[in-house]
Amino acid sequence: NVAQIFSRSNPSTIFFILLLALFARLILTFRWYLLLHFTDKRNLRDTFNYLNIGYLINDIFPGRIGDFVKSYFWAKKTKVSKSDALASVVVERLFDLTGMGLIFILALFTLDLPSYALKGGIILIALCIVGFAGLLFLAKNNQRLSLIRDKYIAKKTLSWILNKINKLSIYSAFLTDLKLTFSLFFLTVLV
Repeated sequence: NVAQIFSRSNPSTIFFILLLALFARLILTFRWYLLLHFTDKRNLRDTFNYLNIGYLINDIFPGRIGDFVKSYFWAKKTKVSKSDALASVVVERLFDLTGMGLIFILALFTLDLPSYALKGGIILIALCIVGFAGLLFLAKNNQRLSLIRDKYIAKKTLSWILNKINKLSIYSAFLTDLKLTFSLFFLTVLV
């Protein structure tokens, strides 16, 4: 079946699609590279390799587990905090949601969408707004979160959760860098 499909396809069309897919992968690589701003140990080749490992695993297993795998192995290779690497993936997913939200807005102006699509799109846009507002809140209240975490240091589970939230708040400080944030939005729009 696959051989028949390829035999009837135009080779230049297949080549163009493969070229677009590679271009999209390169943009996604550069976006994740920018999201890994917290370390000087990053490089584009490793970022590209681990991004593709993540996509391969996403193609095989459900639940976007490849995102966790790519951040885990990248952090292990570069010897940086796995929490920081995972925070980059959380923010990357938020940028992906934003890209889907932009597609919804474009569809809103060009198509006659059914009510269920409108409701879903509004929920998507609300998630993007709440997500970025939450990250900005965390970034602006980093010191306060550190004090709260230190207050509950004796309670292991709560302390662990607060520590992860604190890591995300430290990581989210990049959102105050407008040049970096707009670069990430631009790369998201390109993909």
